[in-house]
Amino acid sequence: MSSNSECVRHGLYIPIELLSRIKEIARKEKKSINKKIEMIIQDWFDFQKSKDSSKLSREEFHKLPLWRKRQILSEQANNALEHYSKDDDWKQLQGDDIFEY
Repeated sequence: MSSNSECVRHGLYIPIELLSRIKEIARKEKKSINKKIEMIIQDWFDFQKSKDSSKLSREEFHKLPLWRKRQILSEQANNALEHYSKDDDWKQLQGDDIFEY
């Protein structure tokens, strides 16, 4: 959430083990626990939105965490490999890259 947005106080029930881990991460990152929880929830929503990577705009893709970008690029590379392994029509189009006039 941006700093200009209105905030609503809402109680969350978080298991104590999970809360302890979040507190430790927040302390290491020098953030408040509330800010860290907000970031985790926002990252989750962004991840859910990015599940269909074909509908992401370039700006949305750049905002994703690095691990998610790598995951999407890996999926695309595997899809391309599968496509070009099955369909060899592209081999007929190969030619010399040097043209003499």
